[in-house]
Amino acid sequence: MKTKTTEIAKETPKTTRALTPWEEMDRAFDAMFHRGWLRPFHEMFPDWMMADRELDLRMPRVDMLDNEDEILVRAELPGVEKGDLEVNLSGQTLTIKGETKREEKEEKGEYFRSEITRGSFSRTLQLPVEVDEEAVKAAFNNGMLEIHLPKTRKAAKKKVAVE
Repeated sequence: MKTKTTEIAKETPKTTRALTPWEEMDRAFDAMFHRGWLRPFHEMFPDWMMADRELDLRMPRVDMLDNEDEILVRAELPGVEKGDLEVNLSGQTLTIKGETKREEKEEKGEYFRSEITRGSFSRTLQLPVEVDEEAVKAAFNNGMLEIHLPKTRKAAKKKVAVE
């Protein structure tokens, strides 16, 4: 007999490993403070949208894809220059740091406006497997960082019989 619960269970992909407590906390914060959490108040307080933009810069969105031969990490870093970006790998810990700088000046007759915005961010990720530190490659293009981390060995999948 087909039920909605069994259909959902069949369609839902199974995770390959359990989340660490830090990953669970990171997901919880992303769920609570989604990058658009200030948008409902935009009409009442338009200046709040600047705070929303700064929040995006401090915590970049990151995708981690676990492929057969490598881990691929993609990070969205709009407004960051290549020279202001730092990527560090220590064991199974990957850290992405960066800084943004923006300066605007506007002069119209007696009107003068100057805004300087600076912000920095840091995002640390725990890698699911050991990687070959010597063969890591990173590319940064149009605000998108891609880091290719080759695995040191393939994790063999083994079926365990339940007694």
